[in-house]
Amino acid sequence: MVHVLQIPADQILFLHKLLGPKPLENAISRFHGDVSGAVQPRYIVATSSAFGVGLTFSEVVGIGLLEPDYQVATELQLFSRHNRLGNKNPATHSWLFYTLGNEREERIRKRNRLRKQLDKALAREIIVID
Repeated sequence: MVHVLQIPADQILFLHKLLGPKPLENAISRFHGDVSGAVQPRYIVATSSAFGVGLTFSEVVGIGLLEPDYQVATELQLFSRHNRLGNKNPATHSWLFYTLGNEREERIRKRNRLRKQLDKALAREIIVID
């Protein structure tokens, strides 16, 4: 298998809700270093719903979102959680993976771009009256 990011496979943790509760719990234990002898992953690739399962990103080098989320705020919150001050790594990476030519994902990405532009425009228009 060709690995585009050139990261060793044992350093990447893939999470998604379809794993089921027990395999998901085992994967999270491996991430937190609770499994003896296992390499502790430093990269997480998951769906947005799987990122909300009690993960702390203080030791994560990179995160990847497997699909665009319908709510742009969810994407922004996820990437912001990863890049906050508590992270112990000097350089962090965030990726959004999507399928080229997938009409549904393209529409979601276009809608999210418009929402971001609208938020920026509204932020400039807000007038604070004392």
